Amino acid sequence: MPDICGYFQYRATDAVALTQAIEQVKANLPPARQSLLHYYRLQLVYELAYLRMFCNWEEFLEQTFLRYLCGYECSAGPETPLLTFSSSITRAENLVLAGHQFVLWHNPVTVIRRAQTCFRNSRHEQVIASNLSRIESFSHIRHRIAHHNADAKAKFDTACMMLCGRRFPGSRPGAFLRDWVNLGATRRRWLDVIANELCNLAQQIVP
Repeated sequence: MPDICGYFQYRATDAVALTQAIEQVKANLPPARQSLLHYYRLQLVYELAYLRMFCNWEEFLEQTFLRYLCGYECSAGPETPLLTFSSSITRAENLVLAGHQFVLWHNPVTVIRRAQTCFRNSRHEQVIASNLSRIESFSHIRHRIAHHNADAKAKFDTACMMLCGRRFPGSRPGAFLRDWVNLGATRRRWLDVIANELCNLAQQIVP
């Protein structure tokens, strides 16, 4: 298996680093210039960073899935296909597409079902099913950034209640992602926490 996991971890770290750089720039601005990076703009940076990171997560799931279908191995060995391994990435992709132009990877339930049709007890299925509620919440955050309808807002509010026990004014994802999480003696922003969780999940899918 190529180092798809390492690439995803690099991109996730890069997304967090972008927000940290913006925070540092704001902290160093003179008082008269602070309004250049008012909190709405800061929140927008967090949303863009998260959206890019989650797109990379979806790409990670797809690319590792296709390669497992071709018999690629991780340190724990290959997956067990329900039929036979595909002879190429293109054939594996055609199998997954099943006549459609594209398939989606942001919904963890959909990914689990897709894995069940291709593999026997795969790592994609095990890892995602074991962390289903968390990944669903992360997906709802992505959905809220990309969409502004009532459904997206409601699911985002539900995700916030599940993750941190409260809602945010205007159902703004940037406000949530920039918020702090107390982790023992340290505290980190939610964007950083989620990035770390997704990196750990990626490592479990491709150990």
